[in-house]
Amino acid sequence: MTKKIKTVKCDGGDKDLGHPHVYLSVSKEQKAVCPYCGKIFELKDKD
Repeated sequence: MTKKIKTVKCDGGDKDLGHPHVYLSVSKEQKAVCPYCGKIFELKDKD
C-alpha cells in the first residue's frame, strides 16, 4: 500500500476478524511492516 502520509494505522482490514489497531511510522528510506498481518506501507513519491 502506498501513502503520502508518514503515520499509518493498520487494523488487519477484516472487520471483526482483524487485529488491534497499531500505528506505524513510515520514513522516506524504508517501509513500515505491520507486526500482526505483515501489510507493507511505503511513502508515495511527490509527483
